[in-house]
Amino acid sequence: SSGINAEYGGHVKQMLNAAREALESEDGRVFADLMSLNHPYCKQQWSVSHISLDAPFDQLVFEHFRTSDAILAEDFMGAFVSQSNVVQIFAKMFKIQKEDNWGLPLMNTIIKDLMR
Repeated sequence: SSGINAEYGGHVKQMLNAAREALESEDGRVFADLMSLNHPYCKQQWSVSHISLDAPFDQLVFEHFRTSDAILAEDFMGAFVSQSNVVQIFAKMFKIQKEDNWGLPLMNTIIKDLMR
């Protein structure tokens, strides 16, 4: 069982490191891919309680994990609520960005996922 936990922890770290790198380089396409509900990461249960990213991205990723977990549990109302939270967090973030549009691929992904 410790091997499973180590692997699980490794996946979480790997995903968060990839997200951090995408955010630091303002690579909207890579970050959008990581935040897609079609990403392979979404095929496993996360149950993550702490995200070590800067605000508001920490909350955005946390709600993304909650959405993914709810879908896997077939709690579609819960998934909709969490994905709606992702949209709200993104909208606030996008207002602050104003001149930067590196987040546009993420907006496209979030909207497509909300319509799933």
